[in-house]
Amino acid sequence: MRIFRTRIKKEIVTEFAAPKGKSRGVVVLCSGVPSSSGKNELLNFLAAKGFWVFYPRYRGTWESGGSFLKQSPTADIADVLASIQKPIKELWGGHTFSVPFQQVYVVGSSFGGPATITLSSHKVVLKAFALSPVVDWSRKCRTEPLSRLKRYLRKGYGEAFRFTDEDWKKIGQKGFYNAVGHTDSVDGSKLAIVQAKDDDAVRFEPVQRFARSVGCSFTLLNEGGHFGVSSLMQPSIYRLFESFIRSK
Repeated sequence: MRIFRTRIKKEIVTEFAAPKGKSRGVVVLCSGVPSSSGKNELLNFLAAKGFWVFYPRYRGTWESGGSFLKQSPTADIADVLASIQKPIKELWGGHTFSVPFQQVYVVGSSFGGPATITLSSHKVVLKAFALSPVVDWSRKCRTEPLSRLKRYLRKGYGEAFRFTDEDWKKIGQKGFYNAVGHTDSVDGSKLAIVQAKDDDAVRFEPVQRFARSVGCSFTLLNEGGHFGVSSLMQPSIYRLFESFIRSK
């Protein structure tokens, strides 16, 4: 299937793919960080399942304009949700697409977890599916502490992630891109979280407590490690996703 590109709000470069047949809905991906700049296999996988699928790059990352973390990445995804309700133009050929905007699902992992979780309350989102989500940045991670991640992004990815030291410091603040700071607004009835006990990047205990506090669906697997959005292609994970979006 062909993968197209568009630019949202003049800054957010977004790849997307369309299903060949009847649409089953729209999936918007909230990727982890650093993750990878391309998700062609996942886009094709979901399009083959009947979904319109969108993979935006957060502002200030990869091909997108702006500054990373100047505003919450949740706002970036919210801008995507707002923009694709209108006709969108792909950049290569200039073709315009009208997306059937009825059943909208947000799927995210790790760093993209806070956006996925908080957008469960968005009026157009039918279901939100989070894999190995970070729920509390104040929880120290032994394998991927924020200080190490910051150095790694700057040295290993260069201009692919463009942020200031001051904006990076926002991550530890409960009111900024932190799921635990938004428990009152999370819609647990529209949210499912999948976590593995052997995840060494995001410990399962805080995630399990968070899931209980918001009353969402929570699946704890004995193994699997740290799931990324591409883990959705694993048969066992995809079955969980399908079961969840079909539930009432």
